[in-house]
Amino acid sequence: MGWVKLQFGNDWGSKYLAVEPEDERGMCSLKRGIVAPDGERIMIRMLDGSILAATISNVHLVSQVRDMGHSYDVSSTYPSAIVDLCGTKVAVSLDSVEVTSEWADSHTPWKR
Repeated sequence: MGWVKLQFGNDWGSKYLAVEPEDERGMCSLKRGIVAPDGERIMIRMLDGSILAATISNVHLVSQVRDMGHSYDVSSTYPSAIVDLCGTKVAVSLDSVEVTSEWADSHTPWKR
């Protein structure tokens, strides 16, 4: 089982997590983002090398993009992980840990 690090991409204000957020030309596309359902179980590897079971919880973010005097509301949804640490549920951003390469590949629509 291999492990990969996810990174944030930004497609015109929409944030997403991906193994490769940019294409070969350096362009970001929301289509490259990881898509995972709330409640799905996942294994994550923490910075200290420990492996924990976690539950996916999607984060919804609304921001504004300004361009040439206009502003646009932009919404994003990307997965985070909820882990149980000593009886307390803690949200962990998936860009701060590693996920299995098999999970990342199976949740990246453009790779299927």
